[in-house]
Order: sequence, then structure tokens, then C-alpha cells
Amino acid sequence: MIYDTDIAKEIFNINNKNDIKPNDIQHEEKNGVNIFRAICANADLSMSKYTTLDFPHFSNINQKSSSYIKLLADEIKTLIPKAGTVLVVGIGNPYLVADALGPKTLTGLFVTGHLTPQNKKELDLRDVFAFPTGVEHSTGINTNKLLKSVVDLIKPCCVICIDSLCTSESKRLGVTVQVSDKGLCSIGKTAINKELLGVDVIGIGVPTVMRLKQDPSLSITPKDIDVIIKRASALLALGLNCALQPALTLQEICLLTS
Repeated sequence: MIYDTDIAKEIFNINNKNDIKPNDIQHEEKNGVNIFRAICANADLSMSKYTTLDFPHFSNINQKSSSYIKLLADEIKTLIPKAGTVLVVGIGNPYLVADALGPKTLTGLFVTGHLTPQNKKELDLRDVFAFPTGVEHSTGINTNKLLKSVVDLIKPCCVICIDSLCTSESKRLGVTVQVSDKGLCSIGKTAINKELLGVDVIGIGVPTVMRLKQDPSLSITPKDIDVIIKRASALLALGLNCALQPALTLQEICLLTS
């Protein structure tokens, strides 16, 4: 049985006929997290980075899991500019549990765009904005056009997009986070990348479904999907907050977002 997948590691492993072939692959283990890194050449000869992190099950991770949060934050830091405004975008339907990762993550994000310049200077904070795109059948507005308008308004140095992903391996449900500087190229959706928005786009996702290739309307989700979304979105939010606001401690971030 063949499944669709958004996970780069799985695409590389399917067979030798893939259009995407990594130029370099690295495997690493840190604090009980298995890390897979791949670098691929694009058509324009630029390079894209993909990182897959396999954590212990998300149900075992919370705001006290500092080693896991720091590990994720460190991965994100390698892909974002050290300074400048950042727009974090939550892709997905907040009313559909398996698709709610993006908007749910934004609820734990420490946004600072509304603070006064003096407050941001005193606390050494960077400008961070959050934007949930909603879904087109609810808003009537094309998601990519809407997002492009927001980018043109805020003029961030980069955009971080959060979305639910598909996997072909059930063992990844509830444990895997994928980070890429290629943007988001989820199955059945138009790619959200630098070509579309005009700025660097970081894609961060968690596989929440398995979808049959021969029947795209059929998605398989784990029975504890509500727990997975709750814990995964909390992990992503804390990792993002630590990466975007390095002047703050994890404890301070938890207080500011509680």
C-alpha cells in the first residue's frame, strides 16, 4: 500500500527515481532525539536544508522539557536571521483537529509587534507578528494572496510557516518535527516559499495524518490526535519563542505566554 508523504526523509528513502536527491545526509542523536539532516540542490543551484527530528512521544513533553525545547530552538536559529522582524504564520483549519497545528501554535507564541519601541529595547526583544491564515472556503480569500498582502504590509526579514503534514510511516505520528528553509510544500497545497512571498520562508511541520495515495480523500489519524496537537503546538511555540527571543529565559517565556 502506497502513502503520500510530506516528510523529506521518507521521500529520499522511497526509491532512486525521486526528483529530489540529497547532496549530503547526516544522522545524529542528541538527548534521546534522532536527527536527520539533508541538503539538496535546487533547480537554480541554490541549496535547501531539511531537518527531521524524532522526539519521544509528544505526550511526554511539556514546558519543563527544556532539553527538547532548546534542541528545537537551536535548529530554528540556524535558519533565521539574527535580527529583524519575523512573521509567524499558522496554516490550517482551527476547527479540524488534525489540521489545527498552525493556528494552535500561534496561541502560545510571544508576539511583540504591538509593544512600544521603548519596551522592546528595554527587554531586548525582536519584532514578532503572528497571522492565522484561516482556510479559503471560510474566508473566501485565496490564502496565498492574503499572506502576500500581509508580508507586503509588515515587511519581515523572513516568514515562518507552521502546518500539519502527511507521513507514510505511522511511527512518526506524535513524535516527528520537520524544519526546512525551503518553505512549505505540503501535499495538495500551493508551495509557500521565497518565490511566492519575496522573503526567506522557513517551513515547520508535524505529521498528523497518513493519506492514501490512491484515495486522497481518505486520511488516517491516530486516536490521540487531540493530545498530539496540544503537545506538539506547545513544543513548537516554546521552541519558536526561545529561538526568536534569545534574551529571555525559558521560565520568563512561560510566564509571558501563560
